[in-house]
Amino acid sequence: HEIYIEDAQIQAQRSAKGIITIAGITLDGGSNDYAAENWLFSQDLIDIKNVNIVWDDEQSKKLPSNIEVQKLSLENGIRKHRGALVAVTPWNKGPLEVNVDFVHHIGGQPGNWRDWIGNLSWNLTALDLNQIAKEFKLKLYSLEGILSSNGNLKIDNAKPDGGEFFVAVDKLVVQLSKSEQLS
Repeated sequence: HEIYIEDAQIQAQRSAKGIITIAGITLDGGSNDYAAENWLFSQDLIDIKNVNIVWDDEQSKKLPSNIEVQKLSLENGIRKHRGALVAVTPWNKGPLEVNVDFVHHIGGQPGNWRDWIGNLSWNLTALDLNQIAKEFKLKLYSLEGILSSNGNLKIDNAKPDGGEFFVAVDKLVVQLSKSEQLS
C-alpha cells in the first residue's frame, strides 16, 4: 500500500478510441466509474519524485508531450487525504503547484471529487490558453491568452465554501461559435 517512484519515465497514452493507459495499465474511464481514483486514494502513501510522463494522445493526433513531475505526494487515511503536486508542463512557464487536504463523505467515494470536503490551493504561472485549446478538445471555437492564478479554496460537495484567489489573463479571447465577433 505504499508506492515510491523516483527518476523514472512513464508512458501514458490515449488511443484513437479514447482508452487511456498509464505504464501499460488500462484505466476505465466511464463518467461515473471512479475505480482508478478510488484505488489511488486507498494507498497509504504515494511518493513520486523526478518522473517524466510522456503523454501520447492518438485520439487528437498530436505529438507526444512531456510532463515533468518534480514531486507528487499523497497520504491517505480511512477518510482523510492530503496531497501535493509540483509539475512542469509544456503549457505553462515555471512549475504548477497544487495542494489538497480533504475528507470524503461517509459512504462517499474518495475518488469522486464531488464527495470532497476540504481545501484546495494552487499556483500557476503563464498558462498558454491557445496551446491548451490546440492540445485538448474544448467546446470553444477560439480560446487565447495567457493565464496566471494562485489561491486557496474551501470546497464542500464540489461547491466553493470560502477562500480567496487571484486570476490574471492577458489578451483573453473566448469565442463560443464561429459566428461570434472576436473582441
